[in-house]
Amino acid sequence: MGLSVVFLDFFTFNLKRPQHGSKPKWTFGSWDNLLALGRGIPAALVIREAQLEAQRCPSVNLPKTRRTFCKKCGKHQPHKVTQYEKGKESLHSQGNRRYNRKQSGYGGQTKPIFRKKAKTTKKIVLRLECVEPNCRSKRMLAIKRCKHFEPGGDKKRKGQVIQF
Repeated sequence: MGLSVVFLDFFTFNLKRPQHGSKPKWTFGSWDNLLALGRGIPAALVIREAQLEAQRCPSVNLPKTRRTFCKKCGKHQPHKVTQYEKGKESLHSQGNRRYNRKQSGYGGQTKPIFRKKAKTTKKIVLRLECVEPNCRSKRMLAIKRCKHFEPGGDKKRKGQVIQF
């Protein structure tokens, strides 16, 4: 896929969301990328970035079980696959106590607030749990970035009739 070069007049450029069932002339990674055009970023770079993002971030569908090596058992065993989710943060961790102490009193905001988010996706982390009754050991496995992750969804097959 080559670099798409587009010359646009910023005063007349207008791209509306596509109607249901119709295809837009240009497909951007997100509608927020259109805002980048107003900040002086060339449209060709925005379009190319959207094309690369679409290649890098496909929809991922993984089975709920996987045969893989278990360190505790010392051999390949079936593992239950789930998506790792971060736990609730402690309200009384050392960092939070320090931050709250620094914020108290007069003086306004004391630490910088991060506002330059660059990524539109997160790396997916799988949690593998051995199904052996005496083992039940758990480990993490990171996979690539994707916008949509579906554990245990139906596999797509050629020529299959879609049922509702």
